[in-house]
Amino acid sequence: MSDIHSTGPFIAAIDQGTTSSRCIVFDKDGRIVSVDQKEHEQILPKPGWVEHDATEIWQNVQQVVTGALDKAGITKQDVLALGITNQRETTLLWDKNTGEPVHNAIVWTGHPHGRALPGARPQRRSGPLPAGDGTAARLVLRGAEDPLAARQRRGAAGARRAG
Repeated sequence: MSDIHSTGPFIAAIDQGTTSSRCIVFDKDGRIVSVDQKEHEQILPKPGWVEHDATEIWQNVQQVVTGALDKAGITKQDVLALGITNQRETTLLWDKNTGEPVHNAIVWTGHPHGRALPGARPQRRSGPLPAGDGTAARLVLRGAEDPLAARQRRGAAGARRAG
């Protein structure tokens, strides 16, 4: 895809989706100069649930940005603007003291197998829920175990085993 005649400035776009992360570099005329993409693991803890490892996603985003810039033969200083899109309804909690994720990200999967998730409001239209609706967060908070308490319990159990 790289065109030897492509000149800057360049625009980069990061697309962090439910199955992969990608970075696309465009030249000043809007032509694609390079693309790099990496899939991430789909964690399926129980039927109808999908989770993602937030640390893996962050590492993948960094790798695809570096990969796309390298393929284009440019540096970050050559990028004039950056656009980012993400998994709108995926919910993730971060520890405010460490900056680390408290638990895997909980992915909003819509209506698995044609059944509405418990607590979901009926929709009178087709298409995805509006961004910022918060339905996924409410479902997680209603049905999921307290991830911080679970992490502390696992840590205490590990300390007992080690001692």
